[in-house]
Amino acid sequence: MGGERKEQKRFNELVKKLKDNDFKYTEKEEKLRDWSKYDKAQIHEINDMLLIIADFVDESGKRLKIERYPEKGPGRPSYPPVDIAKAILMQQYLGMANRSIDGTCLPTSIKQNWENDKPKKTEPSFVNTRTTWNWSHPFSRPV
Repeated sequence: MGGERKEQKRFNELVKKLKDNDFKYTEKEEKLRDWSKYDKAQIHEINDMLLIIADFVDESGKRLKIERYPEKGPGRPSYPPVDIAKAILMQQYLGMANRSIDGTCLPTSIKQNWENDKPKKTEPSFVNTRTTWNWSHPFSRPV
């Protein structure tokens, strides 16, 4: 099957050196860790991510000039695409199913600047073109 990949070759050489006791290891000075900062970062991770999602999606909604309530017609009124995009990104980040995320949307509606916090927000959203553009837009921005 052809030649070895570069990484595999380096790994094989390393294993050979270890077996032959030819590997030269240089000890590194142990770094002090600020565990309180680490704990604080872990505690605030979800909160910070929700704020990032809200900021990015709100900004992309403004840039794309997406209306809050775009269509009026028969049937159930549509949810704001910006709010749905936030729910989808939050769902992907937390790795939750549709029903679970709809329940989670209720207590986080203030943090996400949602106008309405009704459940069943995420299920029909993947077919809504405005929503799809909105939730994919923040990731296409150059950094």
